[in-house]
Amino acid sequence: MKRHDSQLMSQRIKRYANTSFLELQEINRSPIHGYEDISLQSLEETTERIIAFVPGLMDNVAKAKLNCNRDSTILTLDESAAIYLYTMPIPLYSTSNKALRAENREELKPWENTIISIQTLHGKNILPLSAFPIECEVVLPPGTCLRVQSDTLIIDDQYFIIQLEEMVQLS
Repeated sequence: MKRHDSQLMSQRIKRYANTSFLELQEINRSPIHGYEDISLQSLEETTERIIAFVPGLMDNVAKAKLNCNRDSTILTLDESAAIYLYTMPIPLYSTSNKALRAENREELKPWENTIISIQTLHGKNILPLSAFPIECEVVLPPGTCLRVQSDTLIIDDQYFIIQLEEMVQLS
């Protein structure tokens, strides 16, 4: 069991790190547009397009639907399973984040060795929905605007701490 716990910890750590300062500088900061107009699909339909990039994805979708929080009063089963799937120790997290950060919006590039601290206003705690029940994670709504609070703290020229705060959206 200890080996399994250390493997999970190693996988979780990789979710929050960047490998070099150059990678950090090259990250694409362009927003993603158009998601608001896309109709909701089932989790199976949504993940069909990325099966080739994530080994065993459909098996993990089924596991997520079995293990997710089915008692949510604010999320559908597919939404709850999607959060659970995203937090599972499989390559989905790293693959999707790689795609989110690439200069080419068709791919996107991963962050490693970076800790981002965000003071949120509208973040939602996904602890009850996560595959990592001991890890407190927060999901921000799409389109959330953030402001840098202070200069990036660089440790040993390879670790970075960025402090951000959510900006108030004026309607």
